[in-house]
Amino acid sequence: MNHKERIMAVLKKQAVDHIPWVPRLDMWYLAHKEKNTLPLECQDSSLWDIHRNLELAMYERNGQVYREKIQNLELVIHYRDRRIKDEMLGRYKSTIFGRFKEVEEVEIKYVQDAELGPYEIVVEYITPLGAVCTRFSHPPELQQAGVRPVQREYMIKQKKHYRIVEYIIENTEVIPTYSRFLQTQQKIGDDGVVFAMARYCPMHEILRSYLGYERGCYELYDHPREVRHLWEVLTEQKNQIQDICVNSPAELVSCGANFDSAIISPSLFGEYFLPYFRRFSQLLHEQAKILISHTDGEMKGLLEVFLETGIDVAEAFTPCPMTKLTLAEVRKVWQDRIIIWGGIPSVVLSQDFPRRKFKDYIINVFREIAPGKAFILGVGDNTPADAPLERITEINQMVEKYGRVLL
Repeated sequence: MNHKERIMAVLKKQAVDHIPWVPRLDMWYLAHKEKNTLPLECQDSSLWDIHRNLELAMYERNGQVYREKIQNLELVIHYRDRRIKDEMLGRYKSTIFGRFKEVEEVEIKYVQDAELGPYEIVVEYITPLGAVCTRFSHPPELQQAGVRPVQREYMIKQKKHYRIVEYIIENTEVIPTYSRFLQTQQKIGDDGVVFAMARYCPMHEILRSYLGYERGCYELYDHPREVRHLWEVLTEQKNQIQDICVNSPAELVSCGANFDSAIISPSLFGEYFLPYFRRFSQLLHEQAKILISHTDGEMKGLLEVFLETGIDVAEAFTPCPMTKLTLAEVRKVWQDRIIIWGGIPSVVLSQDFPRRKFKDYIINVFREIAPGKAFILGVGDNTPADAPLERITEINQMVEKYGRVLL
């Protein structure tokens, strides 16, 4: 079986010759590329070249099947350092603009501002109803680790900002871009799979992108009517994105990520998250497509309600010591109803994690998921910058040994 066949067989709950091993090397690669410290044999290689040279399966999480055309919007980018501005609006454009990253057709002005911090930019969104803004910072320690900029301020800071954000959403047209997805799929070929990216469900996007988690928790109680109306407006548009994904050439669709039961309670999930996932999974399943969610957060307390979503795959699943759950505990609840894609917390790959403990941990993963059905070995969530590449190749060998005849 080739990599793609093996991954798809697991996702369709069919027999495989051995458990697929599909690491994510994005952050490791970007960090070393930034510092010019890639291993000698990798220095002239792209990320996908490295995967192929090491005989590793690959997956692209951000396959594009739609874009968003925004009308009646002006952007003003405030910056202090030109290099920081160029980097943030280049490599990290999707982080800075989020779901508003399709800004090519929007008028953009640039204003140099000496009062900003040295590693900051502010993005001002100006509409006929008023303006909202976001603030991001990308200090050297994040740059060197290959970590994206951190958001310091969110769009909604006052009650009047709700209507402005709703205006932006209502004036955003969602347009299919299936040719982009097919081009990515062709590049990956039989070496892996491509997900169509549907981003976050409406309430999670509100908490992450428009309010921020801390303010969001207060707003749900202080301004419940405004939060709910924004949720309804966004849901209407997000349903269009669902329909585009369902009718796309993608077999695999990714929606939702970074769940944390410390912030998202089972009751909040049930009220605002569950209806959206149920609709999405039902539409996808009618077309024999698979719904994937990026579960790299603290899932303890959400396992049972997650079973009600119709989600097929928990990708980037991260067990202890980075969360409170073991694979065995998850298996006990989910059994093989939800496929686990992950199992290796990123700290285990770090050079600071003793090699003997690393090897023992990986072998124990095979023990905990035996007999190995409904499982793809991966990293939760990303290979860290300080991970020795030898650990990735050593896992190759362990998959050959323990992934064929499970302990």
